[in-house]
Amino acid sequence: MNGELVSGPETLGEEELGANRRDFLTDVRDNRLASDPYWVSRMPDWSKVEVPFLSAGNWGGQGLHPRGNFEGFMRAAAPEKWLEVHGIEHWTHFYTDYGLAIQKRFFGHFLKGPARCGLVPCLPRLAGQETDNPR
Repeated sequence: MNGELVSGPETLGEEELGANRRDFLTDVRDNRLASDPYWVSRMPDWSKVEVPFLSAGNWGGQGLHPRGNFEGFMRAAAPEKWLEVHGIEHWTHFYTDYGLAIQKRFFGHFLKGPARCGLVPCLPRLAGQETDNPR
């Protein structure tokens, strides 16, 4: 908490910010296919994702969200990547003790080193929960 914006110092004036804004509903209506340049320009280039990452998805959400988790996990070039999938809502597990423990293991492994995260192996490559039996 230092009084600064989390996005860094303000660099654009209101007029320039306004000129950069888009009407999302119009954009969706005008670009209906995923192959339209509008959408393609917003898709990640997974071949460039080479840093370790942890993706957490949930079985209980809309089909769009788990698909993004699975696609990212499968397509990313990163040799060290982890996918965790849980039931119920996304926040029920990922932002409570269960999810925080996974996040701490992940960051402990990559920021402090494998020997300091307390588990061997520190992280399973895939982790999940049954949808009717969350732990």
